[in-house]
Amino acid sequence: MWWLGLFLLIGTAALLIALGKSGRRLVTPFAPRGGVSLQLANSPAFADSVIRSWEKAGVIRLARRQIYLDFVLIVFYSSLLVFACAELQWSLPDGGGPYWRSFALADEVAAVLAALCDATENFGMLDLIATFRRPAPLRGALTKLVFVSASSKFILIALSAAAALTLFITLAITRVLS
Repeated sequence: MWWLGLFLLIGTAALLIALGKSGRRLVTPFAPRGGVSLQLANSPAFADSVIRSWEKAGVIRLARRQIYLDFVLIVFYSSLLVFACAELQWSLPDGGGPYWRSFALADEVAAVLAALCDATENFGMLDLIATFRRPAPLRGALTKLVFVSASSKFILIALSAAAALTLFITLAITRVLS
């Protein structure tokens, strides 16, 4: 099944490159990190200043497209992390034993939770953009939801990638020593 891993890796890389290139247009003085500026906006006022700057720059439709494309990226990166951990764990002698099976399972759960956080964040950002000009009583809570979801996603992806790397190093050491 190496071809599935390669497909997921190429798909993830292609989407990251495409989002990175087109996302440069979202960089403004009020959004110095482009789309990440809205993801990590910790107040409605800051979120509104990011969206307002995109509106002035004429890139609000691009911001929405970036978010929609990110939903596709979620499927690719989370599947890649789950696939990589499962494949690496089962490549160890005896499937790595109970410790490595539990380790890989925890990593796979982290990848799925990261995907759920990312989707929650995306729906929240789309709602922030859609309600930008209208009074929204829950705007503060929505901004916090996006911030917490994005922060959690970044932490879970880092943990999942670190776990996959740990499994890879363990597999490499096991093969060298055997």
